[in-house]
Amino acid sequence: MVLVGKAPIAELSNFFRTKNKIYAKMSYLNPSGSIKDRVVLKILQKAMKEGKIGGVIEATSGNTGISLAFWANFFGIKATIVIPKGMSEERKRMAKLLGAEVIEVEGDFDASIKLAKKIAREKRLFYLGQFSREENPRAYYSLAKEMEKLKIDYFVAGVGTGGTLIGVARVLKKKGVKIIGVLPKEREHGIQGIGDWVKSRFWDEKLVDEIYRVSTKEARRYMRKLWKAGFLVGISSGANIKAALHYAESGNVGTVFPDSWDRYLSIEGGD
Repeated sequence: MVLVGKAPIAELSNFFRTKNKIYAKMSYLNPSGSIKDRVVLKILQKAMKEGKIGGVIEATSGNTGISLAFWANFFGIKATIVIPKGMSEERKRMAKLLGAEVIEVEGDFDASIKLAKKIAREKRLFYLGQFSREENPRAYYSLAKEMEKLKIDYFVAGVGTGGTLIGVARVLKKKGVKIIGVLPKEREHGIQGIGDWVKSRFWDEKLVDEIYRVSTKEARRYMRKLWKAGFLVGISSGANIKAALHYAESGNVGTVFPDSWDRYLSIEGGD
């Protein structure tokens, strides 16, 4: 547990030859391989302290599900993951290997949330609720403090639940840092983990200065550039670094690499 949130920050301006600094938090080095360990662990620890845990369920596009399966296994809790059918097979298999029950749903992310809440009521499971719990944005306050020390001008992050962006924004916006949300360009896109756009309870548009849109093709191309630099990250990291490079023309940028490449191998074949 002490490892969560302790991943290093890399400075990438030399590799990308930018005139300003780009700093990236290596969040894919968390125990379950993604940034979601921060949120899942925080919610589970609070729930266990309050005595609410028998079994736990969550609707997720993948990373939260893998993290939940990992930490539920660690604490001896039964986890159920409700996931849209279009997500990569690796994400589903990882959750299953960690002991979670995986339920696939036809339709959009809203359908997954609706089913997860229904099952939670019927089976009296604890609903993790990453889109509604304050533990989500609060889990990123410590990340904001790290970024503050680096004297960044912009913070750039993909928007899934919006927890990373809003949590960091609550701390850094008042320090004059510009907050940039990253979303896919296409309506039908392949940047898993961002752009589901189920607006969370804690989403606050006043804290977001701009939205920067990245195509799936661009995200894949920059993900592969990061592989060449030695960072085995997923496609949302490609989207984040594409956006970070844009803002590095104007100032120092902080961003995150949310997850590892191993959950995308079946869909990142060769284009």
